[in-house]
Amino acid sequence: MKMKFLPALLVAWLFLPGFGFSDVLKGGKPYYIMYSHFDKELQKTFLQFKLLTSTNSPGDSKFRQLKLENPVNFGGKNYYGFRVAVPRRTNQEDLVVALIIPKGSPEMGIIPQNWDTVLQALDQINGVTNFDYFRFKGNLYFPRTDYPELRGLLPSSGTFLQLQYLSGDALQDGQEYLIWFGFNSNMKPNWLSVKFTFANLTGLKKPETNARNRNVFEQALGLHRRQPKADPSTD
Repeated sequence: MKMKFLPALLVAWLFLPGFGFSDVLKGGKPYYIMYSHFDKELQKTFLQFKLLTSTNSPGDSKFRQLKLENPVNFGGKNYYGFRVAVPRRTNQEDLVVALIIPKGSPEMGIIPQNWDTVLQALDQINGVTNFDYFRFKGNLYFPRTDYPELRGLLPSSGTFLQLQYLSGDALQDGQEYLIWFGFNSNMKPNWLSVKFTFANLTGLKKPETNARNRNVFEQALGLHRRQPKADPSTD
């Protein structure tokens, strides 16, 4: 593959969850052409998106409140988001994200400020062409009522907490990335609640819906699940 086509193909994989490399031209439609323009539109307005901080600072475990305003319109849909700065890491820690999902779950993805960052990341992992490195994984969903600390957070219409991660191998220390959300106009809330950190998910095992993985996410993000009430009949 010629290197000059790599950024566009990465965008196709990144922004179309469920599509693999072989699907880029599926049905004869060159998805990578359309989505390379999408990528450029977001990168042109990169700095207009708010920079949020992770919860890696000692004692900082709060969800961030993100107001959804000043969208970038592409293909008739509005896109919002926030910037993430990758700190100096000791062991390529993964990006771990928790999000209160609003009604009508939005599209979601991540993009670097420039594609040189991605090419450097590929060099770090020995030039691997597995674009799976640039997709969020995990995607576990649990009722928000399982977590008392989520009470009162927006959007109030969001009844589920989504947990996911991006491989730390895809990120460059000191670089910024944009986590974006795409909404149909009639489904957009005014605010989102999001929490993210950089952690080594060494205990994560497949399948990614088992109870052990939930515990790994909760430990990384500092989430405290409501404990079931004791059955008095067992005393």
